[in-house]
Amino acid sequence: MTGFIAAALSASLLAPMQPGPNAVGFKMVVEVDATRPALPPGTGDGRPIPIAIWYPAVKPSGTPMRLRDYIVAGDTARIGVPNADAGAPVAAFISDAQQRGVAASDLAALVETPVLARSDARPAAGRFPLVLFAHASVETESVTAEYLASYGYVVAGVRSRGAADVEYRLNRANLVAVTADLDVAATRMKREPDVRGGAIAVIGMSNGAIAAVALQLERQDIGAIVSLDGTIGENAGGVYLTERSGGDVGRFSAPILHLYTPDNDFLNLDYLRGFNASPRVLVAIPELRHRDFLAYAAFDHAVPQFSGAPFSERVQAGFVWVNRYALHFIDASLRGSRHGAAFLRTDPSAQGVPSGLMEIERPR
Repeated sequence: MTGFIAAALSASLLAPMQPGPNAVGFKMVVEVDATRPALPPGTGDGRPIPIAIWYPAVKPSGTPMRLRDYIVAGDTARIGVPNADAGAPVAAFISDAQQRGVAASDLAALVETPVLARSDARPAAGRFPLVLFAHASVETESVTAEYLASYGYVVAGVRSRGAADVEYRLNRANLVAVTADLDVAATRMKREPDVRGGAIAVIGMSNGAIAAVALQLERQDIGAIVSLDGTIGENAGGVYLTERSGGDVGRFSAPILHLYTPDNDFLNLDYLRGFNASPRVLVAIPELRHRDFLAYAAFDHAVPQFSGAPFSERVQAGFVWVNRYALHFIDASLRGSRHGAAFLRTDPSAQGVPSGLMEIERPR
């Protein structure tokens, strides 16, 4: 690890992680889909699709960032245009946590926490595989996105919004809209000079995993899917995807890594186990809550009880290993990494995973 990366890491939210050798840049672009109408409060021709982008960068270049910058960018990703009051989304972030009993002084320190990425840093030389990140906010996907970018991936986050409203709710029309947004974002990202052609990966949090699997019906370049406690492991996702495939789930053939908590009243893995054309690895992590698959675990590490529960070393370890498994899975799927493939085949205990933290199933 270089001195530049180590210095940035020491105070960042990635402190419990082991990022790769690359510096990380961050920027946002807005792609407009002219085939669909604008979402309120926007006007004009077409549906704007904000894309948050993390990428391997030249070090040290760009402007240092703090968590507050991601919170502001996350608000832009939600409404489609920058908020005239840049302080409003940060105030809302703090107010929400205060309602859970978090001290204002702790929250003030949290939003000023340095992050690994630098805004508008110069892209590193070369072209890198693309990873889409579905159904998370910029701040909650940021830790995973920085981690992957540090290992040589371009990560493009697309926040879920409804078909006719910026607020997303689970229904068929909105799932179609989210899938279409991801399709447009993937096409846009492949025009970036630092993005290589070929297969891409999609990380889907919760309902984003449904859209990630469905995206295979629109694109032939989906080479890996990482489901973060995705609803593909529930009836809702299984029924929808079966319907959308016309009953032919053999059309879903991309490898799937499904990381999930079994503490879920709606859990039903039967559909996912039936996706026989897709190589699948199912990883149960009983001590994680739904939100712990995103950066909330890192926020809790910085500010104990940020998410409303006491800080847990086991939960923190679970989040770290979720990211490591995702990285090795994507490496194996997109780069043909033998090390990544061997990692996935090896018993977790042999990799140093704490005893009882994970249970792995490999359906045939």
